[in-house]
Amino acid sequence: MSQSQALVIDEIMEKCKQEEKWNNEWIGWPKDGSLETQFYQPVLVLVNYVIQQCNRTSGKFARTAVVHANCCPIQNRICAVARKPDIVLVDCSNVQRREGEPVVHWSDIHVVGEIKRTDKNDNVNTDLELAGYVREIFK
Repeated sequence: MSQSQALVIDEIMEKCKQEEKWNNEWIGWPKDGSLETQFYQPVLVLVNYVIQQCNRTSGKFARTAVVHANCCPIQNRICAVARKPDIVLVDCSNVQRREGEPVVHWSDIHVVGEIKRTDKNDNVNTDLELAGYVREIFK
């Protein structure tokens, strides 16, 4: 990590403290063992907040957002994706609308993410699960 990246991270963490998002742990987050779905919204809010803060310094992520994958259809090269990850980092500049609903094309997805309830659940099985989602999205 470069020194400039470290400074940006320090600045973001300081803003998180000032805005009462962080106090040696993320404030308002479910505790380990909570239902997995209870983590979706806090993760989306936090990651999109970090993206916004990065945009203030670089502007490189201006059209990027993290979304809950079930909120919009994902289109691979052949058809709509049936199995979806929990979250995806998307370039929003090319999101199409079909019948008023956003449709995310596979080429606009930068990161595929899976949220687990506890550290113990983040293991090789999670890696295989993610690989399955990636295979389906990018086939």
